[in-house]
Amino acid sequence: ERKRKAQALEQERAQKRSMLGPREGSDKEEKSLWPAGIPSESAVIQVSDGVRVSLSVTSDSKHTGITAFTERAVMVDVSAPPRNNESNRLLRTYLACTLGVPKNDIAIVSGHVGSHKTVVVQRQVADVVRQKLKEAVGMAMGAATGSLRSPK
Repeated sequence: ERKRKAQALEQERAQKRSMLGPREGSDKEEKSLWPAGIPSESAVIQVSDGVRVSLSVTSDSKHTGITAFTERAVMVDVSAPPRNNESNRLLRTYLACTLGVPKNDIAIVSGHVGSHKTVVVQRQVADVVRQKLKEAVGMAMGAATGSLRSPK
């Protein structure tokens, strides 16, 4: 079990290092403000196991909801603090509620401890996920009920 966890941690570290891009002063392409893991072509992309969504998450916000849908990322505010995995749990719950899928179908595949996250929504189609996320811009999740509502 320890060996498996150590290998997973090393893979995640290697992925983060590869996302940083070329070192400063190198003659390679200029480093983007966004990590390389966030696709430049779209925030929502169809992949083999479902739909990959690039997120920019702000934890410890007043409300939980999608604040903007840009070409490169979906901006999400999460009301939970970024400790003990609370904000990631609430993010998965919010996305599951918004997209109408089981929480187990939402997997955070990168960015577990950062604000730039990539999630995969399993067994879904990109066009449907994109439309549902765009419709949810400006909607907030009620803390007590867990239901979506328009902010007052």
